[in-house]
Amino acid sequence: MTCRATAGPISGDGRKAANSDPAEEIMQLRAALSSRDIIGQAKGVLIALHGCTAEEAFAILRDRSQQTNVKLRLVAGCVVAERTGLRPLGRADRADIHRSGRLQ
Repeated sequence: MTCRATAGPISGDGRKAANSDPAEEIMQLRAALSSRDIIGQAKGVLIALHGCTAEEAFAILRDRSQQTNVKLRLVAGCVVAERTGLRPLGRADRADIHRSGRLQ
């Protein structure tokens, strides 16, 4: 699929999504990037601990997510938090950090 400029988000079938809110889209994209980062970190932890491949590490995360009915990004956050001793940041924590300007 090639990238094409559009006036708004595209649905999964290639059509422009109706009633799109740019601010909502930005929030969703930021959340997706954050989820991707934490999932990658968790995969790295599992690879280091178990000597598995990236695909096997993702399968471990996916299976645990499905078994516990917990979103994969939350399972990944727990894996990273448990291994590093740091608790995952909550929404309020992230908002405080952004307001303080420490991540800009």
